[in-house]
Amino acid sequence: MLFRFEIARFGLVGIAATLVHAAILSLLIEWLALPVQLANISAFVVAFLVSYLGHHRWTFASDAGHKEAASKFLLTAIIGFIANVMIMELVVVQLGYHYLIGFLCVVFSVPPATYVISRLWIF
Repeated sequence: MLFRFEIARFGLVGIAATLVHAAILSLLIEWLALPVQLANISAFVVAFLVSYLGHHRWTFASDAGHKEAASKFLLTAIIGFIANVMIMELVVVQLGYHYLIGFLCVVFSVPPATYVISRLWIF
């Protein structure tokens, strides 16, 4: 039962981080007219903090030190992003499927892998 709550918390933190990313991205582009690349990097940093702190304190209620846990979490986030790009490239560009098929492949592979890595290695 606790396992299910942990997975639910993991999903909620992920959704919150995604919404924060989207909101910051829109704010920086629409209101402050920042270039897309700078706005996206800035939004990613804020969303990363939301995600890391949410998982550290709430999802896993970890007592791991922030220096080590945050660096491992950042590495995991970067690898997850690279996997996202590679899956979309393979499914959409190379195989010619609709982008939503690629997105579903990402959703059903990257977050579960991130959860397992977070549970076993980071927190």
